[in-house]
Amino acid sequence: MDTKEVNLWDEEIHKIARWLCREHPDVEFEDIKQDLWVVLLFFQEKGKLLELDDKYLRTTLRYRGTAICNKYRQQHLTISSQYGYRTKDVRNLFETFWFYEDWMTAELPDDALNVDAERRHIRQEEGIHLSADLSAAFDKLTDEYKAIIYKEFRQSEDLDKNERVKLSKALHRTAEILNTYRGGSG
Repeated sequence: MDTKEVNLWDEEIHKIARWLCREHPDVEFEDIKQDLWVVLLFFQEKGKLLELDDKYLRTTLRYRGTAICNKYRQQHLTISSQYGYRTKDVRNLFETFWFYEDWMTAELPDDALNVDAERRHIRQEEGIHLSADLSAAFDKLTDEYKAIIYKEFRQSEDLDKNERVKLSKALHRTAEILNTYRGGSG
């Protein structure tokens, strides 16, 4: 790989790592960027880099990066009591957010809590806590973000392309707010 190729791939890996970090809040940008370089260099070492189409290689880097991020996430969840919300978690929580009676059945993130049927009350309690946290985060959003979230999840209206981009940013901002919370003052 010459300098020009290294710079091009560094830019591409940078974009992929940035995207992965938005979707996996427990992952450090530099860590995933280094891991993606390891994947790319593995292909080069095996002599496959020239054989692979750039689009295929980018897709492979995203898939491998997602797998690596999931591994980091599982490690983080094992050693930390602080849950890191992803935008997909926030999206699922907003589905049941608008009516208090639905809070007990809030969609828990798939890796937040593993509860069997005998411990259903814990699941309900967690749903209430997650919804309350989401309510506090929602209050901190700009009016513009609140409006687009309301339109999507409460009014169930179809959004145009620009509104979808705004919704994506609003969900990401909500996840950021949720992830900055580290507990109250006892």
